[in-house]
Amino acid sequence: MHVERVVPFCIVVLALLLSSCMPYGRELREQRAAGHEERGGNDYIAVTRYGCLGTCPDYTAIIYDNDTIHFEGHNYSSPSGAHVASASAGTYKSLLQQLINMNVWSLEAEPDEPPEACRELVTDNPGVEIRVSAEGRTQSIRHYYGCIGVSEEPAINEIAREIDKAAGVKSRTKGVIWHAR
Repeated sequence: MHVERVVPFCIVVLALLLSSCMPYGRELREQRAAGHEERGGNDYIAVTRYGCLGTCPDYTAIIYDNDTIHFEGHNYSSPSGAHVASASAGTYKSLLQQLINMNVWSLEAEPDEPPEACRELVTDNPGVEIRVSAEGRTQSIRHYYGCIGVSEEPAINEIAREIDKAAGVKSRTKGVIWHAR
């Protein structure tokens, strides 16, 4: 065999082996969620966006009821790592009222397996998880964008955008950028 053919093959095999060691999907979501909710111990509104194999942003933004924002950037997010900032007074309360008006409590959480509502399932798409803990209630909504035909997708997108906006997350061409308020 020629070296030109062997080297690319070895690189692909190495990449596959390394990626199989990393937590992914449900395990990764659970690790991130546990780490964030343990920090606050109070009511919060959170959005986590999970990446794809391309340039999809991967981050978590949490707004606590004391108007503290926690941002943790991973792939295609800037800055990377964990960061904390203060939001304007009343940000959490205003956002919570907005989400209540958008019927956040009535949205169905998507199970880990593709729901029957999927007309079509496409691989390598990003996902989003919205978590709200307020007024003695909790809601966790997960959506995989490769699940085509979910009737609640427009509402989920709108809620996630509002949380992003309140937390200071801005979209850009390749990923997102977070600005401390």
